Amino acid sequence: MVNEEQQRVHRLMRSKLFADAKRKTAISAIRTIHALSLRALKEPEIVSEFLIAATDLEGHWAQFKLEDESFLEHLINLDKAEDYSVDLPAEVRALINASRSVVEKLTPKGVDTIDLSYLKGQVAPNNQSVPTKQFSRLPDIPLPEFDGDYRYWPTFYDAFESLVNSRPNICDIDKLYYLKGCLKGRAADAVRDIPLSAENYALVRSTLLERFYRPRLVAMSLVDKLLGASPVRQESLSELNSFMCSFSESMSLLNALKIPDLRSFILFSIAFRCLPVSTRKLFETSTISDYPTIDELMKFLRNRVAVLEVVGERRDQVAFGAHTKSTSQQGHLQKETNRSGKPRFSSLPTTLVATKPSNSTSNRCPCCSGAHGLGVCARFKRWTVEERSRWTREHKLCFNCFSADHWAPKCTARSRCQDCSRRHHYLLHDVPVGERRNESETPQPVSAPASCCTAVQQPSPPQALSVMLGTALVHVRDRSGSWQTMRALIDCASQISAITATCADRLGLKRSRWTAPISGLSGVAVMNVQGRVECTVHPRFASEPALSIHAWVLPTITSALPTKTLSADIKDKYSNLALADPSFHVSSPIDLLLGSDVYASIMDGRKISVDSALPSAFSSIFGWILIGQVSVPEAGALHSLPVSLTVSIEGLMEKFWHVEEPDVAPATFTENGRCEQVFINETVRLPTGRFSVPLPFRVPVSDELFVASRDIASVLDAVPAADRVQAPTPFETVDGQGTKVLGLEWHPDGDYLCCALSLEKSPVYTKRGILSLVAQIFDPLGVFGPVVFRAKSIMQRTWLMGLSWDEPLPAGIQDEWSAFVSDLPSLLSIRVPRYFNSRRNAPCYLLGFCDASQQGYAAVVYLRVAGEPIGDSGLVGLNDCALLAKGPA
Repeated sequence: MVNEEQQRVHRLMRSKLFADAKRKTAISAIRTIHALSLRALKEPEIVSEFLIAATDLEGHWAQFKLEDESFLEHLINLDKAEDYSVDLPAEVRALINASRSVVEKLTPKGVDTIDLSYLKGQVAPNNQSVPTKQFSRLPDIPLPEFDGDYRYWPTFYDAFESLVNSRPNICDIDKLYYLKGCLKGRAADAVRDIPLSAENYALVRSTLLERFYRPRLVAMSLVDKLLGASPVRQESLSELNSFMCSFSESMSLLNALKIPDLRSFILFSIAFRCLPVSTRKLFETSTISDYPTIDELMKFLRNRVAVLEVVGERRDQVAFGAHTKSTSQQGHLQKETNRSGKPRFSSLPTTLVATKPSNSTSNRCPCCSGAHGLGVCARFKRWTVEERSRWTREHKLCFNCFSADHWAPKCTARSRCQDCSRRHHYLLHDVPVGERRNESETPQPVSAPASCCTAVQQPSPPQALSVMLGTALVHVRDRSGSWQTMRALIDCASQISAITATCADRLGLKRSRWTAPISGLSGVAVMNVQGRVECTVHPRFASEPALSIHAWVLPTITSALPTKTLSADIKDKYSNLALADPSFHVSSPIDLLLGSDVYASIMDGRKISVDSALPSAFSSIFGWILIGQVSVPEAGALHSLPVSLTVSIEGLMEKFWHVEEPDVAPATFTENGRCEQVFINETVRLPTGRFSVPLPFRVPVSDELFVASRDIASVLDAVPAADRVQAPTPFETVDGQGTKVLGLEWHPDGDYLCCALSLEKSPVYTKRGILSLVAQIFDPLGVFGPVVFRAKSIMQRTWLMGLSWDEPLPAGIQDEWSAFVSDLPSLLSIRVPRYFNSRRNAPCYLLGFCDASQQGYAAVVYLRVAGEPIGDSGLVGLNDCALLAKGPA
């Protein structure tokens, strides 16, 4: 049996060595290609050689993975799994990624790349042999990416359909993996909750198509680009060429959309952009066409003009009875505007919503059976909000449009509450209607069917300035050693770095328990801190520098930044810069906060200002970061992220356990330290090449102090008698009170020390109460060591039981603590002499004792003076509880 076991181990060792040798061969080949890539960047003549060698990277990687798994399996069978290097695969993959990035740089742009691998295995029809045509190997076509910008959806959709979806040899689950791998930002969020399965591939495609297929918006953005083109001020080759390319590209894209009537749609876009927002909203609710024509818009405007003419003649009968401002008030506002030079108040355009009643029963009011809708029913308005909601729910009406055909979740109307923007009618809002607008409660007599108009005053969207915070896309190492892309916020106003709980779980990072209080703006405490993690961050396109950060885990860091998606024209202004966040203008969530602890390592101080109305670009290790003000159509919520860190409970407890630990002696104080200092300072090399090393001898103790003590008597005798103090000056105290010295009390009348402990308050039987009382016993000399040791022992037991700070103590510990507190007053009667009187020049001895047990350890040093009556005086003591084998739960 022994021989068989030895043979088995011998076979495993040989197999391990064989797998290791083949693994090293693959690594050597990969490193050779990587070295060749670095040379290719500097030596153009070897670019072709490198590109040919780079085609074998994936084959070397596959061989490495195979032999690496075999090597690990042999180590496990030999019980030597600890010899396996978990960082090696990540390092090898980093070399491959660096080499492939060089391939991308050196590959000529615009080269047609076709992957012909799917043709393998196809058989010619009727089993006829077809001559094979030799194709030269072309680079693989990379899969496109889509970040949620609807303008690039057609390009992404066509590319994905051609590269992946049209392949008959790819199953649906693989197609779904490819599709989700191409999605970023808002596009990835739209299908994040859909499980990965073959049955859900069609659902994901339809969801994306419904969400981002906006042909009309794409077409209108192209028309706006044509209309907003900058005029060519001077005839030059570059400007004319740029103008021609821009117009040709836009016209080609418009033709590619295959708009049925392109001429009519262009006229529609020109007219539509001149209309107010309220009129555009009404038109959108009345049309379902992807590409409306100018005739449809003109027909709608004619109807609107007819409605406004009717409303203008009957202004006093508007449903809400809106009061027009007097002429004097308007003049007053105009004067204020003229004095300030800037308009202080924006005009309030009136939006009119017209509904055409019918004689049919379905269009009658369900509340009073009148010839009007429920939204203008005077009887319905007289009820309270609670009564309206209950009545609407009992009659099974839609809470958004008061229709009986569907529920609110399936309502297709685009109207929302004007107070909270939620999907319910404003009459069902929880704020009383009287506080929101002046409504006429007097019903108007209705003699015949007529058009019913609703007037709502809406403020025009103001132009505001928003502040863009610096964001960057970074790589963070996960638990398996792979790099994942995260969106980080760089903020120098934060003392800490933070990471969201979702991101920490996705990376598989191990959390350490930490209860450090964190505060934000105005000192508001940050709640629900879920611990702290350690992670490594580095740029996306480089392996150095790598930042090791300690990040606090929070449920969320901030809302999506920027608060609203900005115009893509802003991004075009920075097209010549390598941005740290290429999608900075798209509102996306924040995964990571990098604070002042690593801010100096991120920024390098360079700055570029493109325009005074645009953010400035700051250079960093991640790329150019944009920070500053930018104009937006509507101001969103403002964000301020100052975060500060204070002392945690763990830190206080750690200081409490080590408060009596002595300081480590400096190196120059110990004999070993002095020997090392002598060696450093006095070692020399002789001309012969040998070293001269001094021997460290102990310096004998000088007796000069004894000589000085003998001369004191003669010095005192030389003092005139008139100048001598006949009696010693006593130290007087007030009412026998002592003086506090280092947590103790010194009584000069008796020249002794005693404990300074206040026991006026009744004891608190909680873990916090024990810590509060024990912390009052300050014993730097260790005189009261037995008492302090017993208190620490009780404290340690509460810690082992996992009690919270304000949880009542168990009965056994509570009785023990009560007995301990009742015995504490006797501690005040202990007196420790400050001065040890002895005969002159009498030798003294220091006697030290120590002992240890499972509960703790202690040591004490006594002073014994030769020739004095038998008795020892305690000098100093030290004690502490035993270390915990397992931390508290």
